[in-house]
Amino acid sequence: RSWVRWMDDMWLFGTDVSAMRRAQIDLQSAASSIGLHLNSAKTEVYEGSDVVTHAINIEHSAVDGALEATSKDRKRLEEMIDGILLDPEKANRTTVKFAVNRMLKHKVRYRQREMVAAAPRMPHCADALAWLFAHRFKQAALADWFVAQTASDWLQFEWSTSFYIRMLDSGAKPRREVLDFAARQVESGNGSVQLLAACAQRLTAWDRTLARASIRAGMTRA
Repeated sequence: RSWVRWMDDMWLFGTDVSAMRRAQIDLQSAASSIGLHLNSAKTEVYEGSDVVTHAINIEHSAVDGALEATSKDRKRLEEMIDGILLDPEKANRTTVKFAVNRMLKHKVRYRQREMVAAAPRMPHCADALAWLFAHRFKQAALADWFVAQTASDWLQFEWSTSFYIRMLDSGAKPRREVLDFAARQVESGNGSVQLLAACAQRLTAWDRTLARASIRAGMTRA
């Protein structure tokens, strides 16, 4: 798939690069006939994954431009969040990270509770979402949510779980269910390196005695 983009936001999509160039020439001829000229130096043809990359960059630039304008318009960011929540399973990781960063930077709380509800459906974005949740919700609420997730089918995504346990403050001992979960992961001697490392670090900070016992048990099974 290819496209041609003009700097004044005229886009033309197609599947044939030569057809895109022919269309460009036709448009140049039509513009010339009424005294206008297209700047060919500002016209680009993109193919394959470059189409998606450039489209995302343009969308992100538009959001930043609106947020940093005098009016501090949040509408474009809100539209981006709407798009993420419309189909969480297919949410672009780069876009989710971008949206989270702008939500935190500009103190935007638009649909953030719905982001929590949709988080299990986008495990590939757990690193960004965990960062958002840690900054926006109280530790008790985060612990309750984490316990609920570990009891669900979403636990199979260990990479995601390793980020969500890290949103819980290492300096504040959580509820027993969180401690037990971390201890089980360390004792098992199995699982992903990411989850083992996160659980071992948090468990050591929360309860040294339990951590020592769990590590000893894990060493015999690993």
